Amino acid sequence: MDLSVIEAAGLARVSPRYMRNLIRDEKLPAKKVNGQWKIKKEDLTVLFPELQAEFNAKLSEVRASVDQTLDKVAQKHGVRGYGSVQDLRTWRQFEPVWQEIQKLSGAGADEERLIRAKRSLAAFAGMVVQGYHEWNRKVKRASYETARRRLAAGITHLLLYNAAVPERVVAVTEAVQTLERDVMVSLSGLIRTMERRR
Repeated sequence: MDLSVIEAAGLARVSPRYMRNLIRDEKLPAKKVNGQWKIKKEDLTVLFPELQAEFNAKLSEVRASVDQTLDKVAQKHGVRGYGSVQDLRTWRQFEPVWQEIQKLSGAGADEERLIRAKRSLAAFAGMVVQGYHEWNRKVKRASYETARRRLAAGITHLLLYNAAVPERVVAVTEAVQTLERDVMVSLSGLIRTMERRR
């Protein structure tokens, strides 16, 4: 965040003239924007280290306030809490399969099938993340249902790729089985959970 000379002087508890002198003497990096000096907060904390402690304290206050607000919202919506999408079983099951799929390669039409599979699976991951972070139950459920369709499309493209590239049969077959047996089932469980909460 860029600060004006007056804002920077107020934070550092020095006069604007002193701040301009630091800029003139090249002790404080700054750039002119529309005829006014702009100073980065990071550069200010290097020159005035005590400001870093203040910034950290304020940041901790803001984080605590955000956490407290999220807890209240979670309670209001009947959610057990908040966390990371990585806490979802669906995500934990999908991630290692995704890493293996990223290692696959092809040529010509095979490559196109693989690219389509990767795009569909990336879209699946995006919809899972979007659904996880959504508070509105209808939108959350719609995101998960879209994720299920993207996952099905990704599986279809992988099966077509698998049929065309026999040397990769084992790796692709294992990936497809995990996607169908584990990821699709846990995603369906998320959708059923949304239906029960109506």
